[in-house]
Amino acid sequence: MRTTLTNQTISWLEEQNKLGNLQIKPDYQRKPVWSLRHKVYFIDTLLRGLPIPKLYIRIKRISKGNKTIYEVVDGQQRIRTILEYIKGDFEYARKYHPKPEEFLEDFEDMTFQDLPSDVQENFLSYELPVEMITQATDDEVRNMYIRLNLNTIKLTKQEIRNAMFTGDFKDLAYSLAEDPFWLENRIVSQGDIRRMRDAEYVSELLMAMLWGPQDKKKRLDECYAKYETMEG
Repeated sequence: MRTTLTNQTISWLEEQNKLGNLQIKPDYQRKPVWSLRHKVYFIDTLLRGLPIPKLYIRIKRISKGNKTIYEVVDGQQRIRTILEYIKGDFEYARKYHPKPEEFLEDFEDMTFQDLPSDVQENFLSYELPVEMITQATDDEVRNMYIRLNLNTIKLTKQEIRNAMFTGDFKDLAYSLAEDPFWLENRIVSQGDIRRMRDAEYVSELLMAMLWGPQDKKKRLDECYAKYETMEG
């Protein structure tokens, strides 16, 4: 695995997304967890031109069609926030700013499209620090993701399982968890879904069906590993 630190503008990021070359959420990633407070404060940082932590993006060459895919290994929340703001999904609003006394009043309640043209240009030309990853295996990338995120917003146990395991057992659990039944019947909440607790709950049910009653928290990792290829 090789890494190279580069700078890429926000306009480059937006262009790759429009072309379908940006893979924002690989299967090992957590679901979006940022609230509007997180998002507005991050946009505030960009509007001020302040530095941000570097992003990690894996370059994948697809032989079919000779295409390059940029897989976001770390920085999903930040990249998603940038693209959502440009799209107009939320405003830079004082009520969501965690430090109202530092709010940029000139841009109050503005979406990206509402910003003055020169501010839009500065925003799009902001240079993001990006660690480009090449010659990496899937296992190396998954391990990097876990290591990068263990010391940030704490990963739930299920988010760690999601990064560690692949295979049919995981696919079945996540497929069943997508059924609206769980949310409609208040078995899980939107907050649970954001942190993958819905998938954890379904995984526990599947394990009980396969193995009978278990100490679910301790044995769930073992179950994921045993049925990694559904050959157990």
